[in-house]
Amino acid sequence: MNNGDRMIDASTAYTAVELAEQEAEERMRAKAIGAFDDMWFENGEDGEFEPDYEYHRRNFIRKLNKEDEVQEA
Repeated sequence: MNNGDRMIDASTAYTAVELAEQEAEERMRAKAIGAFDDMWFENGEDGEFEPDYEYHRRNFIRKLNKEDEVQEA
């Protein structure tokens, strides 16, 4: 592959693509967690989330990460 005056081999290009895919997956994972957080409403009086929020958030993240592991296999 010719990049101006520089040449890169196929393995370097493959590594660059893999890293770009990993970074995109990390950004999407962060967005998914942010969307999950946005779905929960704060209790009006004390500003705390509902009692089950942390449990469901951890469970969501665990499932999200497990799903990524299955796709990589």
